[in-house]
Amino acid sequence: MIRRFSWVLLVGAGVLLGSALNLYTDAASPPSARASSEEETKGEAESVHQLKEINAQLNEIHTLLRTGTIKTVNILNPGAK
Repeated sequence: MIRRFSWVLLVGAGVLLGSALNLYTDAASPPSARASSEEETKGEAESVHQLKEINAQLNEIHTLLRTGTIKTVNILNPGAK
């Protein structure tokens, strides 16, 4: 009977110690540095804009490859205006 009680007491002490350490680490951790929703929205809008530009460029490349007419630009003297 005493042996069973000592095991229960040991397990209970372990649970209490684990809970105390868990609360301590949660309280000691700094608050998460999260960007405001306005900054997130701005970043998402910029990403969408870039993706639309890439899509337009891909459509242009696709059209050029299908038609077979590709324009080339030769720059002979890049320093001259």
